[in-house]
Amino acid sequence: MPSSTVLPVVNALASIFAGVAPAGCPVSVGPPPGGDVPASYIAVGYGGDNTPSVVGVNEQPDMGNWGAQAKERYGVWCVVSTSSGDELGAARLAATSTIYETLVTAVRANRTLNGAIRSPAVADVGPFTWTIEEGGMVATVAFQVLLDVPWVG
Repeated sequence: MPSSTVLPVVNALASIFAGVAPAGCPVSVGPPPGGDVPASYIAVGYGGDNTPSVVGVNEQPDMGNWGAQAKERYGVWCVVSTSSGDELGAARLAATSTIYETLVTAVRANRTLNGAIRSPAVADVGPFTWTIEEGGMVATVAFQVLLDVPWVG
């Protein structure tokens, strides 16, 4: 049975996001650091409280070799959140949206995530949720990076 690609993918996403994150916007694996949470941050393998880090399945072949794995299909939850500055409402949303779109572009420009998965596997950005809190002072996007990884023996 092939090894899972989850750990290499999470690490690759953290590396890719760190390479495109704006100055002062740290990238973490898992929840943002405790204590004084940075004003802006990106978290990989974290979708918010009570949200699983990674959700997926191992798909089996339809017929024949029942012990074999045909593919992994999963989504890695990630978060981008901003709360710094005096911007409220639309300006805060725009700041968060700019970072989010940069991350989406980075994933779509690097579908094998620096070789963490091999073609014909592909990564893309899928479902997302926006949360606006504290009178528009905090805007957060939680999103999934989706992976469809056929086992290539």
